[in-house]
Amino acid sequence: MTEDQGEMENGPAASEAEALWRFSVRLYEAGGVEDAALALQDEHGLDVNLLLLCCFLGLHGVRATRETIATLDQHARAWRAVAVEPLRGLRRRLKQDVGTISAETAAPFREQVKALELEAERLQQEMLFRTLERLPGRDGREAERAGLMRINLTLYLTHAQVPRDAETRERLECLVAGAIDGVLARASEEAGHDGTARDTEA
Repeated sequence: MTEDQGEMENGPAASEAEALWRFSVRLYEAGGVEDAALALQDEHGLDVNLLLLCCFLGLHGVRATRETIATLDQHARAWRAVAVEPLRGLRRRLKQDVGTISAETAAPFREQVKALELEAERLQQEMLFRTLERLPGRDGREAERAGLMRINLTLYLTHAQVPRDAETRERLECLVAGAIDGVLARASEEAGHDGTARDTEA
């Protein structure tokens, strides 16, 4: 966490924003999700944080609106341009030699840049979550969560004017499947821990 955290760290919004970050890390590590998200980012200019947020909202029974997606993208634009994208560009450039400094020599520095890039992503998520609290959303708790994720992701694609061809839809499905599988895996882990605790007490 940074020194300049404000009040968000201490209230309910802080724990919810941290839950978004933990969800994002876990989803990003799911099979195929990283490749799908990066392809959507590099080929269509989509923001990975917004893709992950669309899944997070759907998973928690929230259906986004066009206004919500547009406002979130607008608020993310400046930080993305000033911090996230330059750090990403530098990290990627350092995979190759720079002048007489080899990529191998620069590898420790590249890891530091990577850490800064991740922190920039996390700060962006905090900002998105704070913004989200003031925006409209629709209660979709009775709806299928995978369907809500697809709706939210489709709204983002429509906002960004990205064509929904077969390849793009396949990548979105990878995100949805990763989120659902993550929930099932977590539920299984929790059930296992509960069972262990009961056996110990017995």
